[in-house]
Amino acid sequence: MTAEARNVSGQGAPFLAPPSKDLKSIRAALPAEDRDDFDTDFQAVMAEATATMELAGISAFIERWWRVAWSARHPAEHRAMLERANQLRAGAVVHTTAWAETRSARGL
Repeated sequence: MTAEARNVSGQGAPFLAPPSKDLKSIRAALPAEDRDDFDTDFQAVMAEATATMELAGISAFIERWWRVAWSARHPAEHRAMLERANQLRAGAVVHTTAWAETRSARGL
């Protein structure tokens, strides 16, 4: 089974068009509060790549921050997702919705 983007409108639509995977585009798409962490992580991963002459860490860095930038295209929903994740990690009971129900509600 493969996922295929369709012409879908509504809240889920921005998630179908990810940002470009170049570093400047990723950084520009991040919420302002995440840019310092991006910069710090970038410096660390580049120092590690320079020391080890291995690029795998750079690829992982790009993938991680690209996913954050993609998620953050809906800032309020992104922040709500992070808050729910923090609540779950803290052991709180958090209302969740089954994936099938979410897909149906989004028309996917």
